[in-house]
Amino acid sequence: MKMNIVSDVFGAYCTRVQATLAELPTAIWLDAGGGRVCEFGYLLTAEQAKHGVALDISLDDLLRNSLLTRGVKCDLNQPLPIGDSTVEFVFSSRMIEHLHNPAGFIRECFRILAPGGKLIITVPTGRAPFSVIKRLLPHEISRKLVTKYAPVDPGQLCWSKLYYRSCAPRALAKVCRHVGFEIENLSVSYSQAHHFRSLAIAYWPMKLYDTLAAATGLSGLAAYLLICAQKPKDLK
Repeated sequence: MKMNIVSDVFGAYCTRVQATLAELPTAIWLDAGGGRVCEFGYLLTAEQAKHGVALDISLDDLLRNSLLTRGVKCDLNQPLPIGDSTVEFVFSSRMIEHLHNPAGFIRECFRILAPGGKLIITVPTGRAPFSVIKRLLPHEISRKLVTKYAPVDPGQLCWSKLYYRSCAPRALAKVCRHVGFEIENLSVSYSQAHHFRSLAIAYWPMKLYDTLAAATGLSGLAAYLLICAQKPKDLK
């Protein structure tokens, strides 16, 4: 299927989530891996926030979530403690790269979604330079570097192990289709130089890399992907 190219994958993710929630303002929805903070929370109405549930392995993070007052502590690598066909939407941002069993998580999302329900995921790809660097460096060194140079609040970052399984556009789409989802949209972004913004010696080479990677149009060189999948409406 055709892949769209976006410059700001998180902006595109938040916009799509906002549009999806607008379809059913009172729908029950899940933010998978959103224990500490809901990344699109600033776009939610009070009514929409009331129907959201955060899923996370960390109880401390769930308790810190000031927007979503309902949370479920669970391991997203394992079967979810949620009934079949009971939620309308599942959203996830920068989470499945931390799962050693992403296919199992996506299969569980298919199970718990009602017919016509949607799964929207954004995730860094495993081949992006910053992803490769994070995997090659020892964990403590990577943590120190990110804490010092990250262009975001390090307190919002997840420090659990990285796997990047199925974290490529075609691979993730294949997993979604395999469990029964229909792919509505698949977008990629080649922008990842911002991770090196505080380190000028690396920023400009990465900026050049982004430009050249985008020029090739090869999805395998994308830094991030965004996928929107739907459970068939006529599924009983």
